[in-house]
Amino acid sequence: GAQIGVDIRTPGIDVPMFSALLRYLYTGEFNAYDGTSRAQLGLSNLDLLMQLCEEFGTPNPLECDLRYLLESGDHADCVLVFSPGGEGGPSEGSEAGPSDYGFHNRLELYCHKAILSARSPFFRSLIQRRQRLGEEGGERGPPLPTRVVLDQGVIPKRYARVLLHAVYLDTLDLTCIVRDAASTNSLSEAQSIVQTGRSRLTMVEEAMEIYQIGRFLELDILTQGCEDLIVESLCLENLVSILRWSGEAHGSAWVHRQALHFLREEFAQVAQSGVLLELDKTTLLEGLTSDFLQAAELDVLQATLRWGEHQLLRRMEDREPNLV
Repeated sequence: GAQIGVDIRTPGIDVPMFSALLRYLYTGEFNAYDGTSRAQLGLSNLDLLMQLCEEFGTPNPLECDLRYLLESGDHADCVLVFSPGGEGGPSEGSEAGPSDYGFHNRLELYCHKAILSARSPFFRSLIQRRQRLGEEGGERGPPLPTRVVLDQGVIPKRYARVLLHAVYLDTLDLTCIVRDAASTNSLSEAQSIVQTGRSRLTMVEEAMEIYQIGRFLELDILTQGCEDLIVESLCLENLVSILRWSGEAHGSAWVHRQALHFLREEFAQVAQSGVLLELDKTTLLEGLTSDFLQAAELDVLQATLRWGEHQLLRRMEDREPNLV
């Protein structure tokens, strides 16, 4: 809330012009001020802009400055603490808990409350609540960085860099995932070991997990980026798993529609592969009853008979298992 006096030596600078410059610093865009488009700016205004650049220095691109803040932590006033369990989910506690001591492998990342609040309604409400509590408690002395403790059972620390990368740079970068053994403690990875025998998630499975984190934190760029990546990665090998995930309550309805479209478009290939036998009845019906199914009627009939025979064999094995 500090007031800063700005002494501009360049003559002719009015409040709307300086407001437009502030807008550029925040958004990276300088296309209008007071209803005037850039094409309508007179030569004198462009000259003023050039003089201001000489007086204050030419600003860096917005992405460059945000990347600097992300990597350096300069002017940071918030700390994201990824703590193993014991917190019951993301919290705003500033006191050290039992899990903060000993040999637990915690991760602390310095960031900026203003950027977190602008990008995520979840973080905004959390930080505002902390500020109100601080004002009511009458805190004195120099302000300490706000500590936001995140339970690794909800948000694994291996995705911490991916999360901040999306907040600061508006992009989804899966190369930021930490893949060391100490960070592999997510529920999805445990399920993957049980179901597939693999200890490492595929790129699509990681995108599914990050999608749910993005929805929890109300970070649209993260959820949209994951949806795009999943749809771009659609193939016969992962079609069934994507259909199952997207059809669940925590899945993406948009991804489900795209996966069903892929099923209808590539049904001829699906019918000739083992993928057909893994489809559940509801999904198969949804595909077969569509007017946009790309397959001949004879192929559809043969695929349906093949699927039905497989289901019959499965039921017989369930009733009378082949012990040999």
